[in-house]
Amino acid sequence: MRLRVDGDAGPQAGVALPVIASGGTWRMFAHDGGTRIDAYAPPVHGDRPLAQIDLDVAGADGVIRFDPDITPLPLRAAPLASPLGELLLMRLVGQRCGLYVHASAVVAGGSAHVFLGSSGAGKTTIASLYERQGATILSDDRTVLFERDGQLFAAGTPFHGKGLHWSPRIAPVRSLLFLEHAPATSLQRLHLGAAASRLAAVSFMELWSPGAIARSLFAGERACRLAPTFALRFRPDVDALTAMEAAIAA
Repeated sequence: MRLRVDGDAGPQAGVALPVIASGGTWRMFAHDGGTRIDAYAPPVHGDRPLAQIDLDVAGADGVIRFDPDITPLPLRAAPLASPLGELLLMRLVGQRCGLYVHASAVVAGGSAHVFLGSSGAGKTTIASLYERQGATILSDDRTVLFERDGQLFAAGTPFHGKGLHWSPRIAPVRSLLFLEHAPATSLQRLHLGAAASRLAAVSFMELWSPGAIARSLFAGERACRLAPTFALRFRPDVDALTAMEAAIAA
């Protein structure tokens, strides 16, 4: 993907462009040449976009535009910050049959444990516990999963959570673990169907594109075939790590 930055022209007006999808701070439109994404700050600037990306049909080339009057300097300095960067990453990963997931990931002993769950599930907590034991945190909130030569890998992303942890490293995946809080730590191996459905629920997909959804569901099934998957019910202390490692090894 190649992107050119034009900080002077300002976002172009979309005359009756059909909306493909919309979030609180962004909207995606269809046009003859491809796709347009606008980023907003509704409480301050209403429907006036701060930044805009136009992508060609293949999603391989594009231009980023800023409003020279209202776009804040941090966004001008880092144009691929959230939400624009996340939307582009989601598309790029999906086109390559990978997954962008709501998960933390840590590297211990050369391989990665990936902890999946929605907000509040304990992703940052368990990643921080591992870090105290000498592990490297790839991400504490958003992780990329992809297959290479028949093996599943995890990659960190800059879109971190409240722990502000991320790394550009990649590592082979040792386990996929779906988090649940509990008074004591226990681990349950998941069958393929249960694991794939849980993974789909925490994956960020291009829900406006049937083809992209199909690719993501296929990638999720492949991920659950390539790495052992578990439901991890845990109490947030170091003993949970010991119990988890012993159960996976068994």
